[in-house]
Order: sequence, then C-alpha cells, then structure tokens
Amino acid sequence: MATHLHHRYARARWLDKRTVLTLPRGFLEGSSTRCTAKGPVLLETISLEAERTRGYADTFIREMRWEIERAVRAGLDTLPRLRCIDERPGHATPEFRTLAIPISNGGTSASPEVLSGTIANFAQQRSPCRLVLVVDAVQESAEGERGSILIVEARDHLGTRLYLMQPYGTRENRVEWGAPLDGGWHEPGEQEMILDAAFQLPR
Repeated sequence: MATHLHHRYARARWLDKRTVLTLPRGFLEGSSTRCTAKGPVLLETISLEAERTRGYADTFIREMRWEIERAVRAGLDTLPRLRCIDERPGHATPEFRTLAIPISNGGTSASPEVLSGTIANFAQQRSPCRLVLVVDAVQESAEGERGSILIVEARDHLGTRLYLMQPYGTRENRVEWGAPLDGGWHEPGEQEMILDAAFQLPR
C-alpha cells in the first residue's frame, strides 16, 4: 500500500490506489462535561478513558512494528489491521479482536472511504468500546523522495480521537524506526478520521 503525504500530513494521496486521505492536525476544546451518545460525561472520566485508549493503541503499535519487521524480512506487504477492544459489564478483562482488512487485487478496497465503510459495518455488528487502526504506507516528500510510514488512528465511544504517524526505513531486510512525527499522538479536531463512521451508527 502506498501513500503520498504532503506538508504535515494535511493531505495524503495513495499513489497505487488513486484516493485521497485527509489526516489534519487540530485540538479539541474542553469543558466540565461533554455530551456523548450515552449522555453527559464528566471530562475526568473522558480523560481516564482517553488514557486507556491511548495505552491500548500503544500496545497495538508495538505489536504491529514487530509484524512489519517480520513482513520486511519475508518480503511481504502488511495489510491494514484493526484492533477492537470490548469492555462488557460483568467481564473482568477486555475482549480483544484483531482483524486484517483485505485489499482486492484491483486495489480499490484500500481507499479511505472503503476502509471506513468496512470498519463501520463491523462496528454496527459488534458495537466496540474502542478501535485502533494501523496502516503501513509509503510517503512522498515535496522533493519526490519516498519512505515508509506507519499511520495509526485510535477512537473510543466517549469521543477520544487520536492519530500518530511514524516513519521508518529498511536496510538489508531490517527495519530502522524513526521517531513519531511532531512528538507522537495528536487530535484531528473537526476533521474526519477513517474510524469516525464506526461511532456514528446507532449503538
């Protein structure tokens, strides 16, 4: 999967899929409470849940780094991966599901719109508490230089919306990870994420 990234990831063009992915930067404004699908929720609760969502996402990123390293050694591509985290009343531990999102031979199913729709259909059946999406992509600079990059989105049912982008290089079938851009996790503000549609359905 290849992705063309412009200045600070404001826009990304998937070169081999001919689709455009918007991943802008932004910050959410806070107040003492926030209205969610389940009613008003204290920001303290949202903050704690956001930290948990980020923690689950960080764990998934570590796993996916290993998976990408294994794929590079084997000369294989890495499909987009989705992790679903469910926390049900009466259950002591969360339930984790990890799905590889298939890409058709024609490549059209890798578009952000199709990814979003596929994930939303899954969420309609499962009503997950949290989702984390990881996409292995190829960025292209304004000078035409290309490099690999990990794109991650994290979302939960209380409104946490985060994304992270981490470049990496390969040398002799080995992966060399760079630092996450701009310090790591960011909030996308009012801009749409691939995972948003999964939390806009009746729950």
